[in-house]
Amino acid sequence: MLLLIGIDKDIAKKIEEDLGINVFILGKEAEDKLVKDIVANPQNLEDDDTWHERKFAIMHGMNNEEVKKVLSVFKTQGIKDVIFATTTETSLNWELSDLLNELLEEDEYFKKIKKDK
Repeated sequence: MLLLIGIDKDIAKKIEEDLGINVFILGKEAEDKLVKDIVANPQNLEDDDTWHERKFAIMHGMNNEEVKKVLSVFKTQGIKDVIFATTTETSLNWELSDLLNELLEEDEYFKKIKKDK
């Protein structure tokens, strides 16, 4: 399962077609939901597909080959500046907003490391 945040509906549809899996766009109303509840009952919770200033692709229940395919599709379609993540036992118990904040912090940390090299 692939959860998208901050990505246009038309692009999400192309991603879904290329991957051949269900892709769900999460809108702002998903912010306060637990990630485990979102993945247990996935649905497009879209009030505005680009409500977040950043783009996220959260992969749940995917093996390494599936993850590689997701990354490849994004690269092939030229979709840039996406923060990719896979769910963990810990992150499943977080509210989506907490997960996004953690991913943003990690992204900034890795950008700083790359810049300092």
